[in-house]
Amino acid sequence: MNNTNNQNTLPALRGNLAEIPLAPGKAVALQNIGNAFALAELTVKAGFAPKGSSVESAVVAMIHGAKLGLDPLAAVQGIAVVNGRPTLWGDQLAAAVKGSSVFGGEKVEYIGSGDDAGVQFAVWRKGEEDNPTVETFTVRDAKRAGLWGKAGPWTQYPRQMLFNRARAFAYRHAFPDALMGMRFREEEEDAAQTADGLRPVAAPQTIGGVPADEAREEARTARKPPRVSRLRAALDIPDAEEVAPETPATAPENAQNAPAAPETDNSAPAGPEAR
Repeated sequence: MNNTNNQNTLPALRGNLAEIPLAPGKAVALQNIGNAFALAELTVKAGFAPKGSSVESAVVAMIHGAKLGLDPLAAVQGIAVVNGRPTLWGDQLAAAVKGSSVFGGEKVEYIGSGDDAGVQFAVWRKGEEDNPTVETFTVRDAKRAGLWGKAGPWTQYPRQMLFNRARAFAYRHAFPDALMGMRFREEEEDAAQTADGLRPVAAPQTIGGVPADEAREEARTARKPPRVSRLRAALDIPDAEEVAPETPATAPENAQNAPAAPETDNSAPAGPEAR
């Protein structure tokens, strides 16, 4: 179908906003695709759709949201297209799961320290309290994925980001039916920067709280302040005095040809009597 036909068809699909029933405290109830087009057009024109959204993309978001039990306006805000796939944004993932008739309950626990610090998230289906799905996401996992220290929320709110990842993986594994196989947005965005679908692990941006490039340079050139000692330890660079100078295994090849040192006569000069 060409663009001219599309332009002639879309107005026919658009319904009247007056046809959409509203009830206080309840979701907007779309009766047909015409309702969806009318509401999507209003939402986009009013600036309440994500930046770059079109009327058509808002309608498709509403359709996907209807399958998940989401309010049409919440679907426009919470469903994003990433790499050509619909994905759930932020807490809309939780809304879709907790609004499902099969949701039983959940439990969150903060665990570990250092690289093993993270979030353990348990969730279960109704009637399956004794068989929860448990997912853990740690600092080590974030580093392996190249996320730890990344500018933005991973630097500003690392605890919350660990929670989001653990929760999202648990929801997706426990409720594929409720989510219709839909992924969460961050997972899709982080996927496949390379041909095999894996994000390259990024080098650490800081070492001991110091920018990595500055830390490496200071650790190589400075000597013995406490801060530098910590940097050397973090980088596994030994202090200069700890490095023993290398001793040549054999004498230089030209040592045999070197002239011998003159012998020194240590005897006292002869006195007058000797003459």
